Amino acid sequence: MSASSRMPYVIFGIAAGTSTAVVALSHFDDKVRGVETVFLGLGIFALTLIPLLIFFPEPASRRKRSADGGA
Repeated sequence: MSASSRMPYVIFGIAAGTSTAVVALSHFDDKVRGVETVFLGLGIFALTLIPLLIFFPEPASRRKRSADGGA
């Protein structure tokens, strides 16, 4: 997957993340507590994704390339 084909997913992730944080913050009367909660949620979300990304299998083309000596 080239960088140009990944760009729509990056843009969607930025827009979805920003809008989710704004909507979540609008439900808190104390904005400081809301920011703490949003960042705690984002941190937990990121920490749960790390094991999935580590154990996600490599594409077959990359495995073949590394088996051929990295050419």
